[in-house]
Amino acid sequence: MRKLIAIAMLGLASTASLADVAVTGNFAYRYDSVQAPKVTTVNQDKMAAEVKLSADVGSNVKAVLGLSTGSANTRFVTFGDNNSLKNIDLSLAYVEYAPLANAKIVIGKQYLPWATGHSYFTDRDIHPEGFTVAYDVGQGINLSGYSLTTSEGLYGRDSKIKGFNAGLNREIAGLSAGLTL
Repeated sequence: MRKLIAIAMLGLASTASLADVAVTGNFAYRYDSVQAPKVTTVNQDKMAAEVKLSADVGSNVKAVLGLSTGSANTRFVTFGDNNSLKNIDLSLAYVEYAPLANAKIVIGKQYLPWATGHSYFTDRDIHPEGFTVAYDVGQGINLSGYSLTTSEGLYGRDSKIKGFNAGLNREIAGLSAGLTL
C-alpha cells in the first residue's frame, strides 16, 4: 500500500507546474532548563521546523507533501550533540480527491481525521497512514470514516485504527456550538 501511495504521489506531483505549488511552513524555538536535586542542571536550546508543499493537480485532486524536524516522540530537536545532523523526515504525503463538492477521500500519510478539541491527551503531531472518507451532509452535520495505521513505538507492531466521526457545528443564538461523537 505504501509503495502504491508513493508512486501515485510522484505521478501527481509531476503533473503540477512549479507555479501551482503552494509552500507553507512554521518554525518554533524553545529553551529548556531542568534543575533537579542530585542531578546536573540541563540547559537546552531546541527548535522545530516544518515545510509543506501542496498543489492542485486537477480540478478535484490535491497532492500534499510535508517535511518536518524531529522524531516520532517530538518534533523538537536539540542544538548541540557534537555537530550531529538533525532529523528531517516525511511528516505528510497524501492525495485528496473530491468527487463531489461535499465529499472527499484522503489517501496517504495525513492529519488526524477525527475531532481533537483542546485536550492534552491528543498528540496533533501524529500523522497516521491510510485512507479517510469525509462527507458534509449540510446544516452543519459532517461524517467521516477511516482506516489507518500508526506506529506506537520502537518495539511493538503498528496499530490499526478503524473508526468513524460524526459532528454537528451550528450557530445557536449567535454562539458557535459544536458536538462530536
